[in-house]
Amino acid sequence: MLDVSIQAGGRDGRPAERGQGMQTEQPSPPANVAERYFGVVFDPQVYLRLVYLLVSFPLGLAYFVVLVTCLATFGGLAITIVGIPLLLATMYIWCGVADFDRWLANSLLGTAVPPLPFRESGQPWQWERIWARLTNLMTWRALVYLFARFPQGIGTFTFALFVLFVPVQLVTLPLTVWLSGDGTDAGLW
Repeated sequence: MLDVSIQAGGRDGRPAERGQGMQTEQPSPPANVAERYFGVVFDPQVYLRLVYLLVSFPLGLAYFVVLVTCLATFGGLAITIVGIPLLLATMYIWCGVADFDRWLANSLLGTAVPPLPFRESGQPWQWERIWARLTNLMTWRALVYLFARFPQGIGTFTFALFVLFVPVQLVTLPLTVWLSGDGTDAGLW
């Protein structure tokens, strides 16, 4: 077995003695074979992760459609007086949506993703605050992340459906063959 201890420093800044670090909690081995193989059925975190996989596609699709529509429309309107404020509003919206997606991942997956590091002061529409948001790398990373959620959502949604329905079909295959009458149609193709 591997020793998984994290060596933490002492109060005086010197390295801690071996064994005084933080210990990661090792899960206890399952008591019996049935618990080892079927214990996942009773774990609520599994179902929260499955919900996350299933909502990834609709959310990724919505993010993609809204962002492409807003950026294309308001980018085209940028030559008018209306376009630039609408593009700036879109930027604030995508940062809010990225924060919502962070909250969703933290809630459903049990992660600890920190919030976006926007340290802006002043009134919401002052030029300094807008410039700080425009020059912040996290603003643009959030945009790329939201665009990447669409193909990622397609993949995870497909995987989740595959994991859910292929075992159900394989379990019900004998019944399908029996109900087909002649026993030659397995219903797989």
